[in-house]
Amino acid sequence: MRMLKWVLASFLCFLLSGCGDVEPRDEPIQAKKHDVPELMGTFKIEKDEYLLPYKRTVEVTLFKELSEQQLAGLAKSIKGIAKRDTERTFIGYRLVGSADNSYWATTHYNPDLVIKILEEF
Repeated sequence: MRMLKWVLASFLCFLLSGCGDVEPRDEPIQAKKHDVPELMGTFKIEKDEYLLPYKRTVEVTLFKELSEQQLAGLAKSIKGIAKRDTERTFIGYRLVGSADNSYWATTHYNPDLVIKILEEF
């Protein structure tokens, strides 16, 4: 009986630990060529976290400023490579070499796409 309780407690801990998922990426993820060919090599996904089933948070480094149309294409591409389904996807974009740690732009699917290019401080 004691062993059964220990196995059950271990199993429950294992299940609960799977609620959040952080998958750091060492290599840049590129958009598929058919999605946004002009953006190949212009970004790197730095962080991709899931809080299932509600939220996915992605942090992206951009190697150049993008237009709203390009951000929309990139957001669609990033949402399309999700490993799991979530209700909302939040994507923050930083420009390479920026002096502070704030986002230059954001795109959010909450549930529809909203694009914001933030003002410089």
